Amino acid sequence: MNDKNINFQYWSDLAKKDPEAFEKKRKEVIDQYIAAIPDKETQARINKLQWRIDMERKKYKNPLDAAIRIYDMMWASVSKHYDVLQSLTDVTSSEQHKKVKIEKAPILPFKKSDPSDKQMGS
Repeated sequence: MNDKNINFQYWSDLAKKDPEAFEKKRKEVIDQYIAAIPDKETQARINKLQWRIDMERKKYKNPLDAAIRIYDMMWASVSKHYDVLQSLTDVTSSEQHKKVKIEKAPILPFKKSDPSDKQMGS
């Protein structure tokens, strides 16, 4: 199922008329979508995320409460990644970072090894 082909009216009507059929169909569509993800690690992560979402939906019987909790989970995740990105940006753009003077290190000369020299193996 392509997200461009979602028929909201169909899903809304199904949820109102037959909530059990809605849940069954919803699970089928989600499982098909996850199964189509080629990368198995990503697929496993998405499965775990979907499990968390499903648990939140079960925990909060009121759909609005569940939606708010899932929304909060999403923003907490985005915020966590944003904070890391912001910290890295702050470090790389700080005035202290710009003042660091990079000096060249001395190059040390090494003697060519002599194959007849057996000291290393003795």
